[in-house]
Amino acid sequence: MDNDYRPNLHRFNALDIARGVAVLGILLVNIFSFALPEMVRATPLLLVDASAMDSLLWYLIHIFADTKFITMLTLVFGAGLWFFGEHKNVVDPAGVDALQMRRSIWLLAFGVLHSYLIWDGDVLFTYAVCALIAWHWRHWSDAHLLKISAAIFLLQGLLVFLVMTVLPAELGSEWMTYPTADDIAEEIAYFQQGWWAFTPERIQRALDMQFSIFFTGWSSLALMLVGVVLARRGFLTLQASVSAYRIIIALTLLPGLVLVALSVGISVHNGFAADFIYTSGYQLHYWGSSLMGIAYLMLIMYGCRMAAWQFLQQVLAAVGRMALSIYIMQSLISTWMFYGHGLGWYGQLSMAQLMLTVLGIWLFQCAFAGWWLHRYHYGPLEWLWRSLVYQRRQTFKR
Repeated sequence: MDNDYRPNLHRFNALDIARGVAVLGILLVNIFSFALPEMVRATPLLLVDASAMDSLLWYLIHIFADTKFITMLTLVFGAGLWFFGEHKNVVDPAGVDALQMRRSIWLLAFGVLHSYLIWDGDVLFTYAVCALIAWHWRHWSDAHLLKISAAIFLLQGLLVFLVMTVLPAELGSEWMTYPTADDIAEEIAYFQQGWWAFTPERIQRALDMQFSIFFTGWSSLALMLVGVVLARRGFLTLQASVSAYRIIIALTLLPGLVLVALSVGISVHNGFAADFIYTSGYQLHYWGSSLMGIAYLMLIMYGCRMAAWQFLQQVLAAVGRMALSIYIMQSLISTWMFYGHGLGWYGQLSMAQLMLTVLGIWLFQCAFAGWWLHRYHYGPLEWLWRSLVYQRRQTFKR
């Protein structure tokens, strides 16, 4: 997540801001996995004793947040690969490939430790694996990279269609069901166990997710390639024209919102039938959300061109500069709050209460990032990552 393509004094501030928004925004969706049975993310019908506010919040997050911020983070990660490569080609052209290989290997190690010891919903492992491919493709033409990205999205859509139509109906019926009330109660009790008791299940879940990226992780690669194109076209360094930003926003925001709204509308009409949610509904939502994530990134870049909100930009840039530390901190805080080795609030809070919790974590992390970077050059995990990659202890204190 940290992209040390330049010394800190010469970082691209807009890219840091976008990374900061993305890493904070993903907590709106990850909180489902931390605090509620996973399937609540798929349907509001599984919310227990939900108020009108709880239901409204579910729809707002589903439509405007779910998958959008992780899309932004993936785009920015891909852009970071490009900037890192361009800078290191000037500074150390002979060693740039070895540096990037070590960056990916150590990021993968962080992902393994994160998923096995803290939370199985880790994304770092996926990023590290996809970066190995995106790095070697980054110099291909814009048209070639965009065609590959589009082909990947279409191929994954085709696979969903095959799962939906070709596999035997009886196999599909076993997959496409929601948990019962007893299943949910069992899951809540399970997560309220201590850390050690849940460790075997956490590791198994992490292994399943890591194995699945060889089938589903290609979309992350596709978005990284789009990030490379946006980076070298100047969109993420504020060098593109105002009209260019407006064109991309127009081509992505409204079409993406239409696809997401279509998915939600059909879901509501069908009573959130699992066979639709898990297949066509997921695909419509994912395509639409990916377009909206691109639009969000362009809107942030467009906003960074304005002189207003300078303090907010500084705060978000600080968060973005230590995004890896912020991301892992979210897992530490959330698992302590909701799992059995901490407060054990899993399955106990309403959507409204969870959103207040997210707001509190945001405020703390924004304040912490500013305080930390006033005293140190890097976030703690960013410093460790850089020291491991460059194989020497990096300057830490200011």
